[in-house]
Amino acid sequence: MRPVAARNLALGVASVLSGAAALVYQVLWARLLGLGLGNTVEGAATVLAVFMAGLGLGSGLASRALRSRGVARWSYASLEAAIALTALAVPPLVAALSARLGATYDAQAATTLALARAAIAGVALIAPSTLMGATLPVLGALTGVSGEREAGVAGWLYAANTVGALLGCLSTPFVLLPEFGVSRSLLIAAASTSLPRRS
Repeated sequence: MRPVAARNLALGVASVLSGAAALVYQVLWARLLGLGLGNTVEGAATVLAVFMAGLGLGSGLASRALRSRGVARWSYASLEAAIALTALAVPPLVAALSARLGATYDAQAATTLALARAAIAGVALIAPSTLMGATLPVLGALTGVSGEREAGVAGWLYAANTVGALLGCLSTPFVLLPEFGVSRSLLIAAASTSLPRRS
């Protein structure tokens, strides 16, 4: 296999793993926030809203940075390591913030509690979600493709990421949570994307 083809295949595999890990994180975060803040439609919607906002923000920031500075070979590995660290910090952060909210529960009005829950989700999830949003632009830049082929390569990477997201979404409730629980599932997701790799 030619070096360029091998590199792009590796980037495609990385995109699948990244998409799978992202959806594992999202499902687990919804479970964690449900345990800490209550399983409500509003709570699930808040997790999804923060997650999608972070993805959009990260993609925009990464695209702008890549246009002005280019991409380094180690960018993607560093990005995934940062995602893993911030994702693993979510459970203790949610627990600490939820404990503070619980201490004042009786004194809070329903609207105030809803806003507090949204704030907790935002504080806990915005950093890893924003980092996740930067992964696809960085992967696209690492292919080295530009011009007419750029859109095709971006579409291929996005398709690979979507396949990974589907795998992550299906595997979390049916395999990971029943077999490993929340904490070990988070570790598995973090390990799957932060293992050493050559770009």
